[in-house]
Amino acid sequence: MVACRVIDPLPPAHQAAAQAETLGHLVAEAMAFLRRQPGAVLDLPAADGARAFFGLGGNDAAASLAAAAEAALALARHLQEEASLLAAAGRPAPKFGVGLSSGMLSAGLLGRAEAPCFTAFGPPAEQSRQLASLNARHGTCVLAGRRAAQLGRDRFEFRAIEGDSLHELTGARPVETHDDPLVGSGDLDLHDSPPARG
Repeated sequence: MVACRVIDPLPPAHQAAAQAETLGHLVAEAMAFLRRQPGAVLDLPAADGARAFFGLGGNDAAASLAAAAEAALALARHLQEEASLLAAAGRPAPKFGVGLSSGMLSAGLLGRAEAPCFTAFGPPAEQSRQLASLNARHGTCVLAGRRAAQLGRDRFEFRAIEGDSLHELTGARPVETHDDPLVGSGDLDLHDSPPARG
């Protein structure tokens, strides 16, 4: 799952209203962005961020983690672009951190029957929010837990931060290509082959 959370300290009282308005705008942007990600199921938004769950449709853990990691990286880039636009307009932008975690969750609908709300519970859900906040301490954008880093290390680059318990997700691994020596070599031309002898 992916969590996005504001990591700025509380603003001075005279800036609180403007900060709250900007924060509301960026949380809405994060929700809209996550809603467009393949396989994402959104949780109820919080005042300081958003969460999305991946793999609730029965995908295997590695495929779900890959979808979540791609969404986390894309969300971090999107929020950085939004912050740049706000800065260019002379408006302060809250800093966000993104957390990536993996594990079993209990999911279901809450609320009234006519207006149910989806949510999920479990250690990975809380861990993702904690990881998002820890970006402030480490000057990072996307942090992942041990399990997520282990599941994703074949497709993504992780850098250990605190032993083996905390990892920075830095990007996707380059896709390896294997050149076939017969393809495109020019050594084999079927049109110039000698006629077959019978």
